This record gives sequence, C-alpha cells and structure tokens, in this order.
Amino acid sequence: MKHFKWLVCVVVLVFMFSGCSSEPVQEIKDATTAVEAAVTEGAEVYAADQAKALKDELTAAIDQAKANAGKLFGSNSEAVEKLAKIKADAEALKALIPAKKEEAKK
Repeated sequence: MKHFKWLVCVVVLVFMFSGCSSEPVQEIKDATTAVEAAVTEGAEVYAADQAKALKDELTAAIDQAKANAGKLFGSNSEAVEKLAKIKADAEALKALIPAKKEEAKK
C-alpha cells in the first residue's frame, strides 16, 4: 500500500509539472495577420517568391505547433520562435512593397 501511494504521488506530480502543450494561438494569429497584411500590400505581385516562402513557412510552423499541441511532454518553443521570425519577415516585406511598386512603374 505504501508503494501505491508513492506511485500515485509521482504520477500526480508528473502531470502537474509537465502539463500538456497547447497551441500558441496568439503567435499564430499575429504571424498570420502579418503575412496577410504583406499580401494585401501587394507582396504576391511585387515579391512573389518571398510571399510564397513566407506562406510556406507559416504553414509549416502552424503544422508543427498543432502536432505538438496536446502532447504530454511537447513543447512549442521552437514553433513560437519560427512564428515570431515569420511575423518579423512579413512586416519587413510589407515595408519593402512600396519601393518595389515604384520600381515596377519605371
């Protein structure tokens, strides 16, 4: 009986400290919004390769986050880092679009 109590305690502690990994919802939303903003600005027209690469990276990061969600010992820290990079890259691309539009007019 003593061993059973210890086993129960250990199992409870493992669940308490590990928890289940959850999707980084806010980071996914932020990165998606940034990519959509770049596309709306004209990224698919004036920087098609970069826009496609961003969309592909976003899809891969979301897939990775969803795969890790709910895993007992899963971690989304890598997916969160990727999503932050995608957001920054999308914002940088959006900032470049006006110059690319001017360049295309010439």
